[in-house]
Amino acid sequence: TNITRPYLAVKKSGEVFIGNTQNNTTSPFVWIEQTEFEHQVSGPTWVNYAAWLNTANTDLIVRSFVGINEAENKLYFVVNEGKRPGTAIGIGAPNMARLLKDFGINKSFMPYFSQYGQLALRKEETLNGFNKVTFPLVNTPTTSQGLLSVGTLANGIAIISKK
Repeated sequence: TNITRPYLAVKKSGEVFIGNTQNNTTSPFVWIEQTEFEHQVSGPTWVNYAAWLNTANTDLIVRSFVGINEAENKLYFVVNEGKRPGTAIGIGAPNMARLLKDFGINKSFMPYFSQYGQLALRKEETLNGFNKVTFPLVNTPTTSQGLLSVGTLANGIAIISKK
């Protein structure tokens, strides 16, 4: 699983990429020494990888994903509202994989299986001569109604970044 578990990494050089493969036999990759990483976030499930689409997980609702295009010059972070009785049935992994391929996203994975997703951005500022780092929410949480476990759901948002 260390070979197939997807991850997003930032090397100390500043290079950003999605690592590993969904199948090392059909899509072999070159191992990267992880001491070269400054940051790394892994996930449990690939949504798509090159020509391969996740068609096996028909019941898996994709609530968020991290993706990159084939040229690896655009990085995508998306949070979807997911499944909500009476409002949305969500989008399963097979349909999301097809959609991402049509958008030109070559590799993508789910960073978690959580029922709820919210996106925060790092914000740096100087207040009274002190450096302060906060992580404000970008999307607005909403109260979820009609669910067995009451929590928050996040409105959908997409961020596309160029190198």
